[in-house]
Amino acid sequence: MSARIKSVESIGESLIKLLKGVGIEQKVCEYDVICQWPEIVGEQVASVTKALRVVDGVLYVKVKNSTWRNELTFLKSEILTKIAEQNDRASVFDIRLI
Repeated sequence: MSARIKSVESIGESLIKLLKGVGIEQKVCEYDVICQWPEIVGEQVASVTKALRVVDGVLYVKVKNSTWRNELTFLKSEILTKIAEQNDRASVFDIRLI
């Protein structure tokens, strides 16, 4: 492993420690989930939804209409699995479709 790669890893680890130290690591990880929403659910679902916020482990998602809301209800566990795969530090345990 080159010195440059080690430096990048050290910077990443240092940043995580800093975020933990100031008590915002969890909030940053939750914000990442919101930013990654289109990647997590795909283009079609992202075009009819918007991830809004995470509160107490619940991701709130605005859905365009009731048809999509019903469809996404059946996909919740799959979406939660993808969230965990994309961001293992985020504590998202449920999705509330609004």
